[in-house]
Amino acid sequence: MPIPMPLADTLLRLAEPPALVQARWSDEILQDVTRTIEGRFGKSPQKARYRESAMRTFFPDSLVIDVKLRLEEQASAIGVSMELLLNRLGKLVPSFVSLLQSR
Repeated sequence: MPIPMPLADTLLRLAEPPALVQARWSDEILQDVTRTIEGRFGKSPQKARYRESAMRTFFPDSLVIDVKLRLEEQASAIGVSMELLLNRLGKLVPSFVSLLQSR
């Protein structure tokens, strides 16, 4: 689910140079943001697609193509198993982890 726009704006500004954070998302996450903006917040499809397009345009390096591979790399880098990483992530974002495990 997308976060409120003022908070999203703040986080995205922190990802602009000089970046204090690294923004990361997948196509699935961006599509979910678009669907939620339309369905839950009642915005027009054009407004919802505009936000997705802006995120893709202004943060082109933020798109993670293979989320599972990226997580496996991160798990290896910090010395934990993928199973442990997914277990911990599942407590924070259960829908995201269930999506990964279904692949």
